Amino acid sequence: MPQEQKNPSKTSTPKAKAETPAHMRPYYNRAEVVKKFGSELEEHLANFESFSNRSRLALIQALGNMCRDQARKTTATLRRCPDREPVNIGDTVIICGGEAQFLGMQGEITKIGRTRCLVKVPSTGTRKFRTLYLYLSEIDAMPQSTTSAAN
Repeated sequence: MPQEQKNPSKTSTPKAKAETPAHMRPYYNRAEVVKKFGSELEEHLANFESFSNRSRLALIQALGNMCRDQARKTTATLRRCPDREPVNIGDTVIICGGEAQFLGMQGEITKIGRTRCLVKVPSTGTRKFRTLYLYLSEIDAMPQSTTSAAN
């Protein structure tokens, strides 16, 4: 009997992402984000691991509230600051707050409110773009020379 030949595309080595078990991928993604911020954050996270589960949950909740309140206060201050360069619809901005996976990415403003804005960023998933709802203090306008040189 002739042996069936295997499809070479199916027997090739798996991609790096497929080598990691699915339930561990978020952990490794978070570890990559932590590496961006240096050793000081790693030290704080090492201390955080020694807390009990209740203490961790309470600290996470408190940090979330503190970050949200700080973003509101900063946005209110920025609205009164005449030195801040205003952002407009269609401007390219750098994300410096909000969800950790989008920090440092560039996006385009699609809608602006008094304190918040919608920013369209490229996505690696099935959607080409993802829209983020951010405070104005969580974005930085790119310098005009950089944006005009890119176009």
